[in-house]
Amino acid sequence: MPAPSKEQFDALASKIMDNVRPNPVTGKVEFDDIGRYLLENMGSCEYDQLMNLTDQLSKDHNSKDFTNFDFNSLKSTIKKDTLYFVGLIYQGHFDSSGKEVPTEKVAYVADAHAVYGLTCLEGEKIRGYENCVNGLPKSDFVLKFLRSTFANPLPPFKPALPSELLLDNKLHVHIDALRPFLDSLPKPLHWSVESREAASQVKDIAFEEKQELISRCMAMANHFKEKGNQSFKAGKRKEALDLYQHAIDSLFKIFGAGDPDEEQVEKASRWIAVCRANRAATWLLNGEGKDAEKALEEAKMAENLYPGYAKGYFRQACAFQALGKLAEAQDAVVRGLKRSELERDTSLADVLIELQTDGKGLPEDLGSFNEWFSRITETDVESAKRLKGLKGAWLDKCDQHRRKMESQATPQS
Repeated sequence: MPAPSKEQFDALASKIMDNVRPNPVTGKVEFDDIGRYLLENMGSCEYDQLMNLTDQLSKDHNSKDFTNFDFNSLKSTIKKDTLYFVGLIYQGHFDSSGKEVPTEKVAYVADAHAVYGLTCLEGEKIRGYENCVNGLPKSDFVLKFLRSTFANPLPPFKPALPSELLLDNKLHVHIDALRPFLDSLPKPLHWSVESREAASQVKDIAFEEKQELISRCMAMANHFKEKGNQSFKAGKRKEALDLYQHAIDSLFKIFGAGDPDEEQVEKASRWIAVCRANRAATWLLNGEGKDAEKALEEAKMAENLYPGYAKGYFRQACAFQALGKLAEAQDAVVRGLKRSELERDTSLADVLIELQTDGKGLPEDLGSFNEWFSRITETDVESAKRLKGLKGAWLDKCDQHRRKMESQATPQS
């Protein structure tokens, strides 16, 4: 099968870009906004087409050898005040299956290996990118990357050279091997290696900018979420959905803020889960536009993002109820109650009892209660399987109700 053309890739990318919402903080479409859109549309026809094209282009891109390429032919592409920065980025440790290994567990995973990425940036635009999966790259790997980036950059860029080429300080160990090639590049290109002092200053500035950006994103997200709550209470479905989505978009910006720390990622994930659950509730508002399927989709995303969030399970139960799937509604609530951090959640326990009793509540006489409890925990195979091992708030409520009726049935002396 012939390799896809850049024109095919560009056409599909342009089609996708038309659907990407700009970041509400900056007002621009940035790389993490594109990433968010792709994450939200995984499995779509456009997503699958893009992944297939990208994979084929990547294989074609990496298989080419530019050792004999005439880089002097690119002299006319050198424009004044253009800067390319070639950086080395630590991506993390991964096992042989490609699953990321947490830092604290690296020493205990036999096949854990570090993955680094080489990038060539022109401002915020990525002209070249390649992973080195076997630890730090060797000099020949870096040299091949430079040649490929100049002669065959990622779409939609054309072959070109900058007037200034700056290499990451972390690449200084390769300079002796790279020098002959770099010195052979046509003037007025000038190349240099980032000094340790400059690298440190850039790191400090980047950290400050990252913290400022994260704070701004959180503030914007909170603003949009509160506005969304107001619209929800007023029954304005579309307005509420849009505002919650703006909050989510603001929070996604944090994930692209130059390696946010674990606490920031966790907080952003929780807030996104809250907004997803809020969107689920909004889709379930009565009236034109009510959509239980979309509500269910949003609620499932809330659970995936923050498994310890009770409303993720509650919204799923509500959506399943609206779809007439009562068994699935119970499954969702029980799944939440079986989590250690939610097993004492009385609200979820109340929801489960309501589902189990068709909204009537626990039977008020001891005989009926015992019969009901025996049925759902033993006689009804599906229910018994669902409830197996469930303790916490639900079982406490059942026990308390039983004891209450037993005390009422006991004659007073």
